Amino acid sequence: MRRTIIAILLALALAVIPAANAFAAKTATVTVTATGGHLSIAISGGTDGNGAVPFGVVIESDNVSTATDNITLTNNGTVAADITIQGASSTGAGTNWTLADDGVPGGDIYGLEFSRDAAPAWTVIKRTAAVTYLNNLLVGAPNADKFGLLLSTPTTITDTTNVRTMVVTLTAARH
Repeated sequence: MRRTIIAILLALALAVIPAANAFAAKTATVTVTATGGHLSIAISGGTDGNGAVPFGVVIESDNVSTATDNITLTNNGTVAADITIQGASSTGAGTNWTLADDGVPGGDIYGLEFSRDAAPAWTVIKRTAAVTYLNNLLVGAPNADKFGLLLSTPTTITDTTNVRTMVVTLTAARH
């Protein structure tokens, strides 16, 4: 009888050992948290206070520019931003001007460049690809950046009666 009890206890003990693995966790969790933020930039300054730069009447093969602190770019979002800048061909009635990616004017082809007040070298603005303007623009007005524009007019201007409108786009991406 004693052997029977020992055999039963041994069988029960062996039965419990594999059962311990059956109680192991089959799932685990990871808690993820995040705080919402946003990218937002604003332009001010220029001749009208809203970033517009009306050069007025220009002549062929001329270079006209603003001061390098004429336009202000402010990061009014909630995260630091990397900023790119890109130009476009002109719009309006009559013959439009094409923006030269190499900055070299031609017949109805114009060049456009920017210069940051903090780094006053002229950089070509392209039509076909965005160019780095500034990396890590911090949030808030004290961290605003100022820049100017240089327009190199076409060597030949076909349409001398209609205003040409050229748009420069600055885009923010998370730093």
